[in-house]
Amino acid sequence: MNTPEISLISPIYNAESTIRRMIDSVIQQSFTDWELILVDDGSTDETPKILDEYSHKDKRITVYHKENGGVAEARQFGLEVSKGNYLIHIDADDWVDTDFLESLYKVSTQEKSEIVICDFQEEGIGLPSRVRSQIISGSSGENILFDIFSGRIYGALWNKLIKRAIIEETGAHFKKEINYSEDVFFLAQVLLKKDCKVSVINKPLYHYTISQKSLTHNFTEKSFNSLCRYYDSLNTILPKREPFLSFLETLPMGRFTAGFLYKIFPESVIPNEFQKVKKIAYQTKSLRWKIGYLAIELRMYKLARILLKL
Repeated sequence: MNTPEISLISPIYNAESTIRRMIDSVIQQSFTDWELILVDDGSTDETPKILDEYSHKDKRITVYHKENGGVAEARQFGLEVSKGNYLIHIDADDWVDTDFLESLYKVSTQEKSEIVICDFQEEGIGLPSRVRSQIISGSSGENILFDIFSGRIYGALWNKLIKRAIIEETGAHFKKEINYSEDVFFLAQVLLKKDCKVSVINKPLYHYTISQKSLTHNFTEKSFNSLCRYYDSLNTILPKREPFLSFLETLPMGRFTAGFLYKIFPESVIPNEFQKVKKIAYQTKSLRWKIGYLAIELRMYKLARILLKL
């Protein structure tokens, strides 16, 4: 069997209501030299049956059924079994335009880019649809990584076509214990390669569905612990120089804010936890956030959560 040019990796868990739309959008691609790796992460609904149905219809689709181990473990499994010269991820509740792969691949070959990023359409039930444009400050890997940390580029893997060679060269991988921002941690490993060239397509080729099932809408103590491990891992790989040094100094603030907003911290420990980050907290440029942090100091926690909610 010939090596496919592009491998799409999809970690899947209980996605019976959306998975057909996603797979159909891949099958309809104008670029046809691909393989779709569907990693069923222990689904308990009709998802496994649907995946097997598609794998029998199209030889480019391969299904792997495994015990539930989390999204990072599923992504790493997909990475290890994939064969393509390029890799990209696609989530089970999203879908892509017919020229998604063709457009990304064309730019990569023409501009000799190791990573190509596209804009995306953000949509969800009861929410207005909007285009999320990706804005870069430079074409180097480190520029792109800081743009991700600054929010100018969305830190997902599904709108980024990446050459396998740079993944192998950098040893980029997923840690099974990091299931929160696992994609950013993976990208950080790749983008820290200084001569990595990145291109951007300012066209929304990917359709991202905001779901109530997503991790960001169900932040638990388990999510919080995963977030802390993500921060710890970033601290080990990021250069201890600007602009990353200033970013690393904000991580304790991120930990506190998540623990406070999602009520991970018992109220009895909030004053002590806030004292650890108080200096950083008041450096924010947002007046609303400053008032929110003042409300925490005054132990007006309900008001503080209203002010600090994004």
